[in-house]
Amino acid sequence: MTSKKDGIARLQGVPMFAGMSQKDLARIWELVKIVQHDAGHRVVAEGHSGVGFHLILSGEAVVERKGKKFPLGPGTFFGEMSLIDGGPRTATVTTVTPVVAATLSACEFKTIVKKNPEMAWNLLVHLTGRLRSEQSIATNLTA
Repeated sequence: MTSKKDGIARLQGVPMFAGMSQKDLARIWELVKIVQHDAGHRVVAEGHSGVGFHLILSGEAVVERKGKKFPLGPGTFFGEMSLIDGGPRTATVTTVTPVVAATLSACEFKTIVKKNPEMAWNLLVHLTGRLRSEQSIATNLTA
């Protein structure tokens, strides 16, 4: 079981939560659910709707997008975009080993963001950075 102190430290490693106070991170940690997935479990599927964020606490997974695979391990995360728009997943994530993840639902997240403008700003900065990165990759692929 992950302690509250360790959970808060792990949240600090997520760019969209960077710079938040310990108090705000503790509020978020109180809302996460700890979920265990068996090896070979598809956590999310590309194109399907998404309703939450997942932070891997232990174990290994693989993210697959457009035929390319990338490893995920402790401290990595996915699903932050679905916290905002509930849109379809942009990749498939499957566990390689048993995985323990902290998950946060979109509904819970919206409630916190509405009460915390600093969190909303951090989220905008993080997502803008991801958009710029994706645009740069797309430009390099077409050049």
